[in-house]
Amino acid sequence: MSCSLSLSCLTSVGASAFGAESIIAHEKTKFLIEESGMQDWGSEFGRMPRLFREPDGIPGLTYPDIVFNERIEIPLGGERGSLILEHCGRGHNAGNIVAWLPKHKILFAGDLVEAAAALYTGDAFHFDWSSGTLDRVKAYQADILVGGRDAVAKGRDKVDAAIEQTRGFLNGMIEKVGEVHRNGGTLKQAFDETHTLLAPKFGMWPIFEHCLPFDMKSLWDEFDGTDWPQIWTAEKDQEVWDQLQN
Repeated sequence: MSCSLSLSCLTSVGASAFGAESIIAHEKTKFLIEESGMQDWGSEFGRMPRLFREPDGIPGLTYPDIVFNERIEIPLGGERGSLILEHCGRGHNAGNIVAWLPKHKILFAGDLVEAAAALYTGDAFHFDWSSGTLDRVKAYQADILVGGRDAVAKGRDKVDAAIEQTRGFLNGMIEKVGEVHRNGGTLKQAFDETHTLLAPKFGMWPIFEHCLPFDMKSLWDEFDGTDWPQIWTAEKDQEVWDQLQN
């Protein structure tokens, strides 16, 4: 039996390409597909049409048929040990999981960790992610970490550095947006000041300019007391982009 793991994708738009008999995901990922899958599809297509070579050929949303809450262990047989799928807490979105191979100390962290790429946090829980969730990811003490983008981190020092780099990006946003929010500033002001803060260190990373407006709106909402991220639509995307990047 072949299977596909949904580590963080909301819509599972690409899962159909694997032809898997079973798709495993966290229960919150399934909920997100049902809640906002089609809106997310339209949003992603509007933001990055280059990623959709033949959009008309995509058969639609792909739903998981195996879901779990906290942890599931899959014996791989022989010398391969087991594959452990685990939910470390809310982060990049509500349903992120990691895939852990304890015998080989390899961790597939998905978009919970980016080795050298800007974070997209439009569906994120910034406060949870930057604290307890990344603490749990770090507690695996992996020797190899495969993140959402860029190079694989090899060696404990580089693994920990990738995790802390991700945390640093989040904490930088939280610090600056929180400061502007407390002082009665505007979202545009928070964007400009956060851009100034982060650009010297992270501005050369892939998709930095693309992600930051959506990151700012999501984090601003969280400071406003919103616990569950807004549903993005192509229209909402354009509104935020025009407000912050133009």
